[in-house]
Amino acid sequence: MLEQVREQALSVLWNLSCDERVRTKIAELELVQVLLATVDSEGEAEKEAAVGVLANLSCSPCNHTILTKAGVIPKFVSLSA
Repeated sequence: MLEQVREQALSVLWNLSCDERVRTKIAELELVQVLLATVDSEGEAEKEAAVGVLANLSCSPCNHTILTKAGVIPKFVSLSA
């Protein structure tokens, strides 16, 4: 049940992050770190939604520094290896 709630919450963030104005509000270092931790979780739907949010955040150049500081690049490189 808790996994489904997390999945729904992440899906809401994913949808909201499509909007440029909201995207900049979502991109806080602490939230990005939580999203990265979710990428390591066991739930595939949760991972997909977290990566979707991070992908949308990366569409805004103003978020690049936050994403880099949070460690998104090494995390995604290790996922693709």
